[in-house]
Amino acid sequence: MSKMLNAYLAGALRTIDDYKWRKEITERFEGRLICFTPPDILSEKPNDKSLLAGPEWFKVQKFRPKNYMTQRTDLFLIDKADIVIANLLALSDGYPCIGTLVEMGYARGKDKFILSVSSPDYKAHPFVGFTADGAFNTIEEMIEYLDHVVSTTTGKSDIFRRL
Repeated sequence: MSKMLNAYLAGALRTIDDYKWRKEITERFEGRLICFTPPDILSEKPNDKSLLAGPEWFKVQKFRPKNYMTQRTDLFLIDKADIVIANLLALSDGYPCIGTLVEMGYARGKDKFILSVSSPDYKAHPFVGFTADGAFNTIEEMIEYLDHVVSTTTGKSDIFRRL
């Protein structure tokens, strides 16, 4: 039996919309990929209860100073990940994505497999395009590729079914 891959889901944490892509990936790959998310995405009282259906969601991070512990926890999760997925789409909104860019650099230094999503303008920048092993324009394109990667590494690729 092959080992299930771990993925760290990096990206902006501004609004509920920044959580939707994480939820989509986590649900789509349930049982095939273990998804690690930054601790701060679990808010105490989300505005959209239908999005985060299920048990009460509580903030994981209770330590002070919070920012230091969040950063240390995120790097710990990257260390445990096989794949880092970096959503940089917020750059197009003028959000700097400093944390996500630092996490990409950290992950590259740890020789992690990195997939990024950003607008074509940012994808063309060498520090984004060359840091990632795969650079995509949309979450959907990245998910399609990730599905292929996960299927291939677990021996469940379509090609094997045809043999």
